[in-house]
Amino acid sequence: MTEAAARRGVSIVTTKWTPEQRTEYTKRLPRKRIVACLVAHHGGGLLLVKPTYREGWLLPGGTVEAGESPAAGCLRETQEELGLVLPITRLLLVDHATDPGDGSGDCLQFWFGTDDLTTAQVDAIVLPADEIETFRFVRPVDARQLLVPRMAARLDVLLRHGAASRTLCSEDGHALAFDP
Repeated sequence: MTEAAARRGVSIVTTKWTPEQRTEYTKRLPRKRIVACLVAHHGGGLLLVKPTYREGWLLPGGTVEAGESPAAGCLRETQEELGLVLPITRLLLVDHATDPGDGSGDCLQFWFGTDDLTTAQVDAIVLPADEIETFRFVRPVDARQLLVPRMAARLDVLLRHGAASRTLCSEDGHALAFDP
């Protein structure tokens, strides 16, 4: 301990953690779910899917698995839900969603964009009957009425603030104010 630190009543810890101490510490850190979804268009319409397991419409995507990156999770979920392997062309939005009160916990959502879908890609969509009932393309402004409310709020951020030249950041569907 230095003399200056001692005079201030500050003690300096110089002991390094053991691997076990580090493991115990990291076990206590908060964990967040990560969700990734794809923003895809065709003919000016935004691709929405109607899941079989809940009310409302969603963008294609889902929960990222342990050890999987958000981009890899998005690609996997898109392939599972649409039967397509689509390239991710950019990150559009990152949103922190607080626990909605249902015990699902906080969540980080990554919204990725892809190139406009071709007619051949749309024709090649194959839906898993146990997960996705149907899909459709709707004008982005109309999608807000179909999407589940929390997803609609995030779409509003994209529509109001545009993501053409930058990645947007929001919390619970409210854009954070950053200078461009």
